[in-house]
Parts: sequence; structure tokens; C-alpha cells
Amino acid sequence: MLRTRTLLHAMTRAVSAAAVASAPRPPLATLASPSLAAARAFATRPATSAASGGETASNTPPPPPPPPQAEAWSRPAQILHWAMGFTIVGLVGSGWLAGQIPNDPEKTDEKTLAWRSTMMHYHESFGLLMLAAIVPRIAIRFMHKAPKQLPGPAWEHLAGNLSHAALYGAMIFMPVSGLAFGYYSCWGVPFFAWNVPGLPKEQYDERAKAIEDFFYTNHHRVGQVLEYLVPLHIGAVGYHHLLRGHNLLGRMNPFAAKVVSETAKKV
Repeated sequence: MLRTRTLLHAMTRAVSAAAVASAPRPPLATLASPSLAAARAFATRPATSAASGGETASNTPPPPPPPPQAEAWSRPAQILHWAMGFTIVGLVGSGWLAGQIPNDPEKTDEKTLAWRSTMMHYHESFGLLMLAAIVPRIAIRFMHKAPKQLPGPAWEHLAGNLSHAALYGAMIFMPVSGLAFGYYSCWGVPFFAWNVPGLPKEQYDERAKAIEDFFYTNHHRVGQVLEYLVPLHIGAVGYHHLLRGHNLLGRMNPFAAKVVSETAKKV
């Protein structure tokens, strides 16, 4: 019995010694200097912000501010803008197509000449539409305040002002000159199913011929400039909308004018 107790006591001591030997030991520096371990723990703790009520501060930079939104044009200006825009596309497109065909029976067959005549018919009809729309367009421009310019370099503002002035000048001169040389040529000007009569042939003289030649020549010159102004205008809108983040399409959208105006006020 005594030998059994002695054996059990020895086994218990052996198990206890093995457990102590296998237990993880704290670092030597911690045993040697508890204050040093506490200092290291304090130095490596997450930083807190007093302004945030003790919350952990983030190293992520704040998001960039949204790009400035353009204020909206007035609803009448928006409607006339798109109406005149499509009219200019039809005007320039039909005139360009007709200009590619020589108006000479010796060089062009009758069928092609008839197609050219149709294109000129629509070209002149769109021109009279432009003439009818430009008067209220200018009136609305002066009656309603234009949106303020977006932040940008001075050259952008200057280029925008010059291109818009050139567009307005072309939109005025082109239909006026077309109507003038159509009238003084005695041919008149077609307007879809109707026709604006021209000068009676018995009144055609040197003065009428000089007026006709002046407007005819400069009508074609300004028309060539307009062929560049329209793509330039569209390209500038794409540049601001896609590369600069300016919602210029939104301020000319008659269905989103209110939303864009409210967004611009919040920025």
C-alpha cells in the first residue's frame, strides 16, 4: 500500500513538471521591465481623435468635392436651342449634299440634277425656318439671364464667348442672305410646300444683280465657316461633359432643368 502511494505521488510530480515546462513563457524584456512593456503597448495603440468622440482616426483622405454643375437655361431657350440645332443640321447637311453635285447638265445627268434640286429645296426651306426662329431666340436671350460661366481658365471663357458670338452671327446672316439673293435672283425661296416669290423679272437691273451677287458670294463663305462652327460647338460640349465633369447637357435639357438648377445651388 505504501509503495502504491509513493508511486502515485511520483507520477503526479512528473506530470506537474511536464506541464510547467511546456507552458509559454513571457518575453524576457517583460519579466525584466514591466514598465517598458506598458510603454510599448501605449505607443502602438490606435490613434484616436478628440473631435470624433474617441473614435479611431482613419488615414483615408476625404473624397474630392463634386464637380460644379452648370445652372440651367430657361425653358424657352432650351426648346429653341434644340429646335434650331436640328434645323442647322438639316440646313448644313442638305446644302453640303447639294454642293457635291455640279449644277451643270453637261456634267450631271437629269436624275442626279433632280435629286440636287430636292436637296436645295429642303436647304432653303430649313433656312426660312432658321430665319423665323432666330428672332424669338435673340429676344429670349436678352429677356432671360444666362447661366454663369463655370470655373475655368480665361482662354476657355474667351473661346466660348467668341464661338457663341460667331454662331449667332452665322445663324442671323445665313437665312437673311439666302432670302436676299433668292429674292433678287427673281427665283424666290421655297418653303416646303409653299414658295416666297422673288423680284419681278422686269425689275431686275444692275442694282439687283449687285445685291444678288453680294449675298450669294458671302452666303457660301459664311456657310463654309458654319460647317466648322457646328462640330466645334458639339466637340466643346463633349470636352466639358466627358473630360471636365460639367453637366452642360443637363442645363440644356428641358426635362432636367429644375434638377440641375437645384444641384447647382447646393454646390
